This record gives sequence, structure tokens and C-alpha cells, in this order.
Amino acid sequence: MGRYTKKYSKKVAPLLHPDERVLAASVVDFKAGAKKAGVLGGLVGGIVAAAAVSGPAEAPAGSLAARVPIRRATIWVLTNRRMLFFATGNLKLGDPVAVIEVADLTVVAATKAKVMHGKLSLRASVTSELVLDGVEVPEANRLPEASSLRAPLSCLNEARYGIVWGAAGAARACYEAALDYAKTRVQFDKPIAGYQLTQAKLVEMAVKVGQSTMLAMHLGRMKDAGTLRTEQVSFGKYHNVHAALEVAHTARSVLGANGITLEYPVLRHANNLESVYTYEGTHEMHTLILGQAITGLAAFT
Repeated sequence: MGRYTKKYSKKVAPLLHPDERVLAASVVDFKAGAKKAGVLGGLVGGIVAAAAVSGPAEAPAGSLAARVPIRRATIWVLTNRRMLFFATGNLKLGDPVAVIEVADLTVVAATKAKVMHGKLSLRASVTSELVLDGVEVPEANRLPEASSLRAPLSCLNEARYGIVWGAAGAARACYEAALDYAKTRVQFDKPIAGYQLTQAKLVEMAVKVGQSTMLAMHLGRMKDAGTLRTEQVSFGKYHNVHAALEVAHTARSVLGANGITLEYPVLRHANNLESVYTYEGTHEMHTLILGQAITGLAAFT
């Protein structure tokens, strides 16, 4: 559970997507005064349509791209282009959207958003390109306690920690679907669970699910104790998402041709995990974070 759920309402956490966890955490950690509860209420109540925390989308030279906010007297002017993996609904021109800017962690309203179509992953949610074109934001809306890059980076840990648990849950769902199927699917007069190759696959999946769950629990206890470090969260995302993908692929092989149908959840989880493998820090980026933690040498460039 994130710190914001302890300070406010336990009803908040189950309703929040990882991107919204980032927003909620940033509001609690870096928004001063009573305005915290108001922004959180907008998230849970559906007033805020989405939380955009992903990196800038690619744009042609000379067009809108990520730019440093410009301060004019008591107003900040934002011009930016970002890709949202997630939105709670179909975004339209003028919809309220909370945007966490890397430069100053400002909560703003969106100007326009383009919904992306033809997805094969995260199909239950809406993916949008959010464009901020000279959006004027009052100084009062800025998160005053955020003064450096540490602010957005610390908030990302909230989302990544949630992914550690989500990946473990997806892996368990795939394993349980494969186990149930193997125990009831009869081939040559006995369930396929009684054959050595199938048992080897089930054991491999069970061990990975157990490892992922225990890792998530250990990280959660460290989080509660206030000792959880960024690289340890990267460790959890690196391991659990990769393990969940392997479990999903193995479960699909146990299910045979049935594994590609919507009657079973396995391929749906596998497709969604392909997105999780990339967002909130790619698998390669977490590899380099862990590499630096192990060797003391940065290899990002």
C-alpha cells in the first residue's frame, strides 16, 4: 500500500492504475495544505480523466515536443506532447487531466487528446496522445514541495511497486488456469497433469509464482519500514514482469490450442504483460539500474 493510502482513504488504492498511483503519491508527498484531499478526490471520483506520466511521444523536428515550462508572472505555460498508456475513459477536448511534468510537477488541465486505435495489449483501457499547446497554469496549482528531479523519480517508485504485485497476480492467474486445465484434460486415458513433461511445466510455473509473490511481500515489508530503495523496486519489476511473461508462455503451451482463445485468460495476460514490460521503465532500463547498483558504474550512455 502506498503512503497516500495510509494518510487518506483505504478505498483509493484498489481503484488506481499505476499511472494514477504516481499522481496520488506526488500529491501527498509534494502538494502542501488541504488541496491534497481535493486532488485525490478528483482521481477517485472520476473528475480527473487520466494521469500522464509516460515519456514524450516522438514528434517531427519543429513540432510540439517536451519543452521546459515557461513562467510568466503567476502563470506557468506548458507545451508538451506525451503518450498515455492508460486513461479512465475516452478523452475529449477540454477533459480534465492531471499531468505530472518532470520539470515542476504541475497539475493542469489538458487541451486535447488523440485516442490511439488498433492495440493488441491493454485493450480494456484507452491509450491517448496528450498534447499541451501553451496551456496556462496558475502558480497555485504547482506542487510547491517538489523542487528537483528527485520528486518525479520518487513518485515513479509507487507505480513500479504496484507493478511488482500486478505481475505476480497475472502469473498466478496463468498458472492456476493451466493447472486446472491439466487436471481435467484427459489424453490417453489419464489427465495430462499425470505426464512428466506437463508436471515439469507446472512445477516451473509454481516456483516462479512463489518467488514473485515472496519478493513482492518482502519489498512491501521494506516499504512499510521505510527502507525500500529505488534499485530494489527495479529488482522487483525486473524479476516479476519477466517471470510473469515466462509463466504466461508456459501456461499457453499447457493449454494447447485452447490457450489462444478468450475462454482462458492466459494470452490476454501475456499481451498485457508485453506493455508492462515496457512502461514505468523498460526492462532494459531496470537492467542498467541494477547493473549500476551491483558494480558502482553507470552504463546508461
